[in-house]
Amino acid sequence: MNTFVSTSRKRSVALVFAGDGSHRPLLESVLFQITINKNVATKTKPFVDITNMSILGEEEKEILLSMGIIFKIESVEQLVENGIVWQVNLILTESVLDNEIEILFNYFKTNSTTSISNISTLGVLLAQMGDYKKAEKYYQMMLDKLPIDHCGVPIILNNMGILYYEMHDDEKALEYYKKSYESYKMQNVSENDLLFGNLYHNIASLYHENNDNEKALKYLRKASKICQNNSTLPSVLLCATLYTDMSGIYEDDEKFDEALYMLQRTLEIQLRVLPSTHFRIAATYHNIGGIYLCKGDYKIALENFETALDIGLKSLPSDHETIQTYYEHIQLAKERIK
Repeated sequence: MNTFVSTSRKRSVALVFAGDGSHRPLLESVLFQITINKNVATKTKPFVDITNMSILGEEEKEILLSMGIIFKIESVEQLVENGIVWQVNLILTESVLDNEIEILFNYFKTNSTTSISNISTLGVLLAQMGDYKKAEKYYQMMLDKLPIDHCGVPIILNNMGILYYEMHDDEKALEYYKKSYESYKMQNVSENDLLFGNLYHNIASLYHENNDNEKALKYLRKASKICQNNSTLPSVLLCATLYTDMSGIYEDDEKFDEALYMLQRTLEIQLRVLPSTHFRIAATYHNIGGIYLCKGDYKIALENFETALDIGLKSLPSDHETIQTYYEHIQLAKERIK
């Protein structure tokens, strides 16, 4: 594998992420069952248990596999219980692991078949693990070594903006977002490229965090315009996120009809491209319920909260904090109806 891979010790959780086969024949739902020999694992340490860092915690038991692992495909079969999900059985035969940042960077730099997204993977992982200083050091090292016209430079600059945003250094975050924009322009990247869409979304998030809703909406609209001209799945999913973010701003401004309209657009996309039990669909129904609650339409709010709970229970552990929130809001809506 040429990147880090998130896995779970729980088969039921992995099946949720595998999907339900609804996008066949263009896309297949695949479950990878991985067997790692204890002796090999002890010698090479090819994975790390990040349960404590996972959103789902003990209910997911998330294991992160390192890059450089070589698996042997033992068999491929269709799952008997549903017939719409493939299971690929893998066994670990060999791994080449090295934790030195310098060696990883040199490998990525010299491997012409490796994309820039993989070059920045380690920095992203370090940031997600909360090791911001190491992530910053890694990104800076890449910027120092890559030529200024390298296609990866603006992506790294954008990632540094995200890093500083997560470190609550908004001034530096905006500085690097602007540098990323200038680098894209210098390299003649099309204004309709999804790279700009992601960048505008990041800038919008920063302005929203600082209660500058006018500027936040401006950049969300710029990003959504790009997404609407791009039919790829990442673009469509980004569009759904943008509409949700717009809804949040309209709700802040007590423009509930506009907020509801945006959430309905989000839901339309999610129902089209995501599995019917996806937790994001549950979240959108919950958000819609929240808007109706603000509007005083308590019965409709209750219906949406109950739909959110029904879907959520199929995709999240019953004791997950999100599920508890759904229960609380159902109770609140019932009390308001009385």
